[in-house]
Amino acid sequence: MAATTDHKNTLIRDLREARERFDVSMRGVRRGIDLPARTKRSFQKRMPIWLSGALAFGWLLSKIPARKRREKIYVDRDEIEVKRVVKAGLLVSLLKLIFSAAKPAILAYATKRISDLATSQKRVEQKVQKVDRKVEKVDRQTN
Repeated sequence: MAATTDHKNTLIRDLREARERFDVSMRGVRRGIDLPARTKRSFQKRMPIWLSGALAFGWLLSKIPARKRREKIYVDRDEIEVKRVVKAGLLVSLLKLIFSAAKPAILAYATKRISDLATSQKRVEQKVQKVDRKVEKVDRQTN
């Protein structure tokens, strides 16, 4: 019995030590991935290096040539083609307006047709069931 108690105490002690080591390691990892704090400490320790690096980077950026301005080239277009495009645009706009106005009527018509189709399907099923019952009745009478 004493051996098991000693073994348990040893395991508990080992577990406590492992947790402490893990805690110390995790603090180090957290400190290592805290980028803003690391950057701040680095800037405070090595301020001249950071400032000279920023100066060099700014100087390099100033040496990059500016974007070239694009030249616009104007092409004469046929008046006929322009008129055709304008007509097509007007036609599309007109069709859009007509469809927007007719949309409720189209939806109502479609809804009515679908409901009519569903009710006619029910009527067909009822008629089929009625015929099936009559056939069964006739079969029973003949047997």
